[in-house]
Amino acid sequence: MTMKNEKQFSQGWAKVNKTATHIGMSPRSVRKLLRQGLPYSRLPSGAILISLDQADEYIKKFQVVNDELDSVVNDVIKSIK
Repeated sequence: MTMKNEKQFSQGWAKVNKTATHIGMSPRSVRKLLRQGLPYSRLPSGAILISLDQADEYIKKFQVVNDELDSVVNDVIKSIK
């Protein structure tokens, strides 16, 4: 592997703890996401590596675009005024 490839590899992939820091979660929560389907690679040594790009994409599916509770609360507040 060339130096350039090693640098790209080290920036794009991370172990559980670094992935957790990257996405703002605990390592335990990242392990839960792995069980729920977050893609990862397991090296022959047993180490788990996660693509940071794939982690970002995976958690986007949990993004709240329109919080229904906020809509209900806003409607109630409008009706009180």
